[in-house]
Amino acid sequence: MHKRILPIFFALTTSFAFAQGDPTDTTEVEQPEMISEHTSEIEVCGFSSDGKYFVFTQVVPGDYNGGTGYVYVIDVTTNNWAHKPAVLEPENADWTTEEIKDSLHYKRDSVLTKYKVKRGSFGQAFGLSSSNKIVVGGKTYALELNTPNNLIDFHLTGNGKDIILQKDKQLPKSRGSVRAYRLHKAYVFGDKIAVFIEYDGDVQEGFENMRYYNRKYIAVTAVVK
Repeated sequence: MHKRILPIFFALTTSFAFAQGDPTDTTEVEQPEMISEHTSEIEVCGFSSDGKYFVFTQVVPGDYNGGTGYVYVIDVTTNNWAHKPAVLEPENADWTTEEIKDSLHYKRDSVLTKYKVKRGSFGQAFGLSSSNKIVVGGKTYALELNTPNNLIDFHLTGNGKDIILQKDKQLPKSRGSVRAYRLHKAYVFGDKIAVFIEYDGDVQEGFENMRYYNRKYIAVTAVVK
């Protein structure tokens, strides 16, 4: 059974309506047009016991149903994939997002075993919606995210340090089109960190001409010495 994603974000378009104060005036005024926000769901699995690897999953919703699941393993010291991300795509158009998530667990568990990651071993979590501060080794640092031309220039600053976490030279194809970035959450495991950056893609037109945009996440890792 197909599952429709409910629209929850508003953009402005024009339609005819009565202007306040004059019931005979048919001046055009702004009225909302519904746009769906397709927010990806991530599961933070955690760090390996030695802190060398960081694993998480992400399910990206489809246009109106299903979606695609991913299992990511990052080499924390290099901030690069430890191997190519595992991908799970629906076997048919009737798959729901929940079915994709259930099937993704098999791939996830295999990866966790290979890299010796125990689910939930992510250390201390920091929400970054209202503050960009995290604590590593008892010291407070600031996460500084700049996005010139939609490229990431991301630093950890404080205590006499300015550590470049990520600096894009060009926009990766895997990220697609981007129109906004923001800090999401950070996880600290000893002297290792993993920071999630949330980003919005461009508005697209999909099933039955519904307009929507994707909200996805990337993780940036580092060792703070």
